[in-house]
Amino acid sequence: MHSPNHTQLKPSYLRLLGRVVLTLAALVPALTVLLLTACGEASSESLEELRENLDYVFAQDRVATVQFQPVDGFDAMETAFLASGDKSYHQSGFQFEDKSTPSVGLRLKGTVLEGAGLAEEKYSLKINTNYFDAERFLLLDKLDFDNGSPDPSMMREVLASRLYRAMGVPAPRTAFARVSADGTDLGLYTMIQNVDKRLLREFYGQEEGADDGNLYRCVAPYCTLRWRGDAKINYFTTACDEEDGCGLVLKSNETDPALNDYADVIDLLDFLNNSSDEDFAAGVEAVLDVDQLLRTMAVGAAITDYEGLLGAYDDFYLYHRPDTGLWVFIPWDQNKSFGRSRCANDTVPTNPVQKPWCQNESRPLFDRIMAVPRFAAAYRAHLTTLLNDWFTPEKMQVWIDQYDALIQPELATDTAYAWTVADYELALGDGIAGAKAPGLATFIAARRTLLLDLLAAEDAGGEE
Repeated sequence: MHSPNHTQLKPSYLRLLGRVVLTLAALVPALTVLLLTACGEASSESLEELRENLDYVFAQDRVATVQFQPVDGFDAMETAFLASGDKSYHQSGFQFEDKSTPSVGLRLKGTVLEGAGLAEEKYSLKINTNYFDAERFLLLDKLDFDNGSPDPSMMREVLASRLYRAMGVPAPRTAFARVSADGTDLGLYTMIQNVDKRLLREFYGQEEGADDGNLYRCVAPYCTLRWRGDAKINYFTTACDEEDGCGLVLKSNETDPALNDYADVIDLLDFLNNSSDEDFAAGVEAVLDVDQLLRTMAVGAAITDYEGLLGAYDDFYLYHRPDTGLWVFIPWDQNKSFGRSRCANDTVPTNPVQKPWCQNESRPLFDRIMAVPRFAAAYRAHLTTLLNDWFTPEKMQVWIDQYDALIQPELATDTAYAWTVADYELALGDGIAGAKAPGLATFIAARRTLLLDLLAAEDAGGEE
């Protein structure tokens, strides 16, 4: 155990021993999977079938038709939310295109103040397909339907997801859906894959328990990735407005006493914050998937994903892979990317090639990663690849045009859309006058130029 008064660094041999113990502990879920397989109790869900279902649900060439039939009625759900902030799951029939199931859990997502929900023209929604013990619909567990209200283009989530995935980052899939409840049209939504075991399995498979590790969601506050002591209570609290708590919220293995004590993430933060510079540079690649983090940072810096890992420390995931023992970061909630955050374009107070994160405050993990020359060079290389291969005005315009052809006709008849069709068209190009969100085309061109110029200056400085 760590000393409650953590005033000096551990000797390197003790830290190495700690990592060996962590690695052995990480193998426990893998051994469990092997034992369950031998007993015939392992999951019968094939990876191929899961990916086929994900391809179907998140098809990029159509707006899916989704219908809900809540047992108690959608109006009753809204009434309960407004009266008491009720976000519990209600039983509902669910139809997706021509496939249906009689029972999923459906709940409203929204803002609750002083015990009452705030009314919205279009509520974001979430479903849990086996909440009422039904068979998982198309092997999926949970699915989010985002109303897109902060984003007049309705594209920030889907474009960000596509860029992250193009760079090999395990980001959720996205697609569009036209949703109705009790036969009443609710409008156009963005469907977002939930970050859960299915997403982990899609990226990492099941060998050696690759999808059975501890998954934490970072929910502000209390999620700064700083060392706050060796107790779970220092990193997680229920004294907040979030349903599942705030800080580092464990989203898997919650009921397993051998895995839910936060020992693994506390040891991670201890190493990231308290190891010597020498031990950090030599040992971080045995703890963290550094290359994946650098790719995540490159995309985040390009699209100004400054509400999550690089900015407000809110809404991203940390996953501890049992098969490798490495930690990985998973992005989430991108509707404030592409210039909608407070740190966009020339207002970023730091050079995003030298310091990819928002604000001048110290960020121990990023400070230390970028202080290692080979990691800083790898980050710039990933950023260059992104800017040359993916984040170009031409490539991005192809994607924008593809989605525009799908959703503009839908928005024209979406009476709950928070903007006008004229606003939408401006949001794709030069932007809406006075709005916080710049136009996508304008932002992409300006951001790419800025980053290329900074990279060129960095290269020139290195040659002097």
